[in-house]
This record gives sequence, structure tokens and C-alpha cells, in this order.
Amino acid sequence: MVKHIIDGKTNKAIGKILFVTEGTIKNYVSKILEKLQLSSRTELVIYLNNKI
Repeated sequence: MVKHIIDGKTNKAIGKILFVTEGTIKNYVSKILEKLQLSSRTELVIYLNNKI
């Protein structure tokens, strides 16, 4: 899922690829943001690009 976020795919597109609902992806992204103490998807992409 992380690769898809970095690639800029939407929650809906990621859900289709992973065979889960858009809502499930939203929940996953929210939990990741919370655990990393980030406030936006943009911050998440920056963070992930620095880690890879």
C-alpha cells in the first residue's frame, strides 16, 4: 500500500488494487498518520520518500 501512496494513487484506486473498500484504505491511512504523528497525506509521502 505504501508504494501506491507514494505513487499518488487515490484511496479508491488503492482499494481496487488491494480488493478492499475505499473506506478501509482511508482507515489505514488515518492510522498510519496517527502513529507517525503526521497531519496529512503529503507529509506522509515526504516521510516515506525519506525512509526509502
